[in-house]
Amino acid sequence: MFLRITCVDPLDNEITEICSFHGIRYDKMNRSVVLSTEHTNHDYVIPLEEDGYRMLVVELERAIEEGRNIVSLEDGKVFRCRRGEKRRTEFQSHIRVITEKQGPENSEE
Repeated sequence: MFLRITCVDPLDNEITEICSFHGIRYDKMNRSVVLSTEHTNHDYVIPLEEDGYRMLVVELERAIEEGRNIVSLEDGKVFRCRRGEKRRTEFQSHIRVITEKQGPENSEE
């Protein structure tokens, strides 16, 4: 599955990236979600309360079970950080996972 993410880089520029999703974990010490992708030198970090993390996991599990090829993370800030880097910012209560149907039933032909 791929993630479409509009992320904030270390210079506070916003850029949209599409990455393959490799995993998700919660960093309790920094109260942040860490998304792992094929990029080995950086992670995508979301400052999110633990309840928001649990909701995000449920939404991603649902997308995987439904066989989605791509999902978008929206309505929240995602930070692209060097692996192990910590980003201090305001915490968010949630981030939405937007799924789009994939396949021939949605083509305009």
